[in-house]
Amino acid sequence: MHAGPPSDRPEVSTAHRKLLWVATGVTFLLVLMGGIVCITGAARACPDWPGCYGRVVPPPRVDAVTEYVHRLLALGGASLIAAAAVLGWVKYRHLRWISVPPSIAIALVFAVATFGAMAVLYGLAPPLATVDLGMALWVLALMVATSLSGAQGGRSLRFSAFYSGSFGKLTLCTFVAVFSVLVTGPMVEVNGPLLNCLAWPLYAERSAAASGLGAARYFVADFAAFCIAVLVIHAWRTKRGAPALLRTSNIVAALLGALFALSAFIGPASQPLPGFIYIGLTVGLWTALVALVMLAALASEPDVGGASSVQDALGAFRT
Repeated sequence: MHAGPPSDRPEVSTAHRKLLWVATGVTFLLVLMGGIVCITGAARACPDWPGCYGRVVPPPRVDAVTEYVHRLLALGGASLIAAAAVLGWVKYRHLRWISVPPSIAIALVFAVATFGAMAVLYGLAPPLATVDLGMALWVLALMVATSLSGAQGGRSLRFSAFYSGSFGKLTLCTFVAVFSVLVTGPMVEVNGPLLNCLAWPLYAERSAAASGLGAARYFVADFAAFCIAVLVIHAWRTKRGAPALLRTSNIVAALLGALFALSAFIGPASQPLPGFIYIGLTVGLWTALVALVMLAALASEPDVGGASSVQDALGAFRT
């Protein structure tokens, strides 16, 4: 069994861990708010940038306030990530998973902010909106990864064990599939904000995307859902010695189940609140899946329970 980290390993301070978690929380809210801005069409509520109608305070309209809150979250998130990046390089340069990811994240944040300004001033074509969304998802992923590494004292990832194990390979495959589903929303040529924004595909509207990229996106979503189901079964069979990893896999499955249940009752023209909840569940699914990838890479416990391959988990579907 892999031994714990050596006692002389420098640990990440409590203050820095708290900074990372706060930055991650604000980034989560930022991505969530970006999805809400998208489905409400609030991106064009303020015709200028960074102000709103030439003022520091937006006019008392819901759409303008929504867009402005998104900008304030972007400012707060960027400041926190920048602080984490600077302190990471000053105090923990030798801990790569504490110093490097926030540095990449802050560069992506500035790129996302540039795309945000372009969206307000000129609008974004679907390919650019896809790039913007992909970068935002990666910012959140990087901060989740850094926070979890910080919780482990800046521990390095055991990627050799991660890639060699069937659970790690399945987790990575699921991660790629889910990212592909989420990032391609703006490219789907179907009318409806929930179909073109950061949201899991609406299964009630599947017939509206019967061909082209829309149909391919639903196919990948089905594949990702299948991978998540196999992942949970595999975790229960082989990861009982890693309770955090097991709990996180259950959370991923529960969030996907909630998305399935909600998608059966809402459509593109539904009331705003179900759409907000749907986006929140989608962002939660992405966050939990990133955490699962990190926990699988950080785990020091080998597979237990007698099953060591994905085939064992797949067998559960036949019994």
